[in-house]
This record gives sequence, C-alpha cells and structure tokens, in this order.
Amino acid sequence: MKVTTCTYNGPDSDGDVSFEVSASLENTTDHNIELIKTSCLVLDQDGIIAGGSFSDEVDVYIDPGETDTIDIRAPYTKINGDLDKIKVVADALLYRREFYKLGVIDVPKDHKLNTKLDKKVDVGGAVKIYGAVINRDKPSDDGEVTLTAKVAVRNLTSDYIERVSVKMVVLDQEDAQLEEDTGYESLAPNSSTMIEPSCWSIKKNRLRNCQVRLSLSVY
Repeated sequence: MKVTTCTYNGPDSDGDVSFEVSASLENTTDHNIELIKTSCLVLDQDGIIAGGSFSDEVDVYIDPGETDTIDIRAPYTKINGDLDKIKVVADALLYRREFYKLGVIDVPKDHKLNTKLDKKVDVGGAVKIYGAVINRDKPSDDGEVTLTAKVAVRNLTSDYIERVSVKMVVLDQEDAQLEEDTGYESLAPNSSTMIEPSCWSIKKNRLRNCQVRLSLSVY
C-alpha cells in the first residue's frame, strides 16, 4: 500500500482536526480482491495516540496485477502541540471472496413448521455447510410475519476466517423480491457457528407460495 494523500484541516471551533487520507493498492496476489478493511492511528508530535479508526470496510473489485485507490477513514481528533508533526499509521487488510449458491427453500406453511435445505458441502476447501432451515414466527397483531434462516457452518482450516456471510432473499409466487437481509459471523480456526439473517414485517397473505433464496460468501 502506498499513501497518496495525507492532509489535515483545522482545528475548528471545537478544537477538532479533520483528515483526508487515501492510498493506492496493487493486487499482487493470484486472486480478485473484493473487500478491504482499514485502520488508521493518529499520533501527536510525541508519537502518542490522539485518535483513530479501525475495522472500516471498503467494497472493491481489484483484479490480479491491477491497482486501485481507496479512502482511509480518519475521524475528527483533538490534538495539542505542533500540528505539522502529526503522523498517521495506516494499515489495510485485503480479502478475496469465495461465493456459493446454497439454493432455494419453500417458506413454511405456518409458524409450527420449518422447511430445510439438505445440503452438506465444502466451500473453497475452507468452510463446511451443514444445510439450512427456514422458520417463520407467529403473525403479529398487525398480521406481519418474521422469517429467519439458520445456516450452520464450520471452519475446516487452521486459519482465522474474517467473515462468512449468508444472504437471504424472499421471493413471492411470481419470483419477485419481497425482502432481503444478510447475516455474518467470523470463524476462529476449527470452530463452528450458525448464521441467522432475518426478514421482518412481511404481510402473512404475501407469503403464500413464497420461497427463500440463500447464498453464502467466505472472505
């Protein structure tokens, strides 16, 4: 990563200094980069922390060998002393993505039942999927229903997996989209978790003959 811009403005009337930080990133890997997480530490003239930001996400798509420019978030910060001696420590983590279509499941007929997807597969040799189920709540007084998907996954590797995300899309009987939601979790080495995206406030009558489409992404 090469920092291309690092400037400040202020302080303003509240004593806060604002920053503009950007960097260019070359993808030197053999994979497409589809997510970047940045951190930024603002140090005063003595090299002591004054403020910063971390785990900020940037959605990108950088092909192998290509270069892109990103903005790095640095929040307003109060700094005493010589502003011209401020330093910024910026880091970026680059992630590739493995995408998998889990499938389509019918919406349960009522809140006493669930429907399931009997699929046990590995994604990229890193994550094992133990199927999925769809549950629906009892209708509220307003006749609205919440749908929840439960997808079980396990990290098959000794590496930390930053994120496993599951996207659910509710489709009506004419295949038009009603609602969508995405849930995600991190996975420690050789550990398991359950990811539960939910869609709320769907009118009961609209769920007749509906289906849920599920997909999974591993970063």
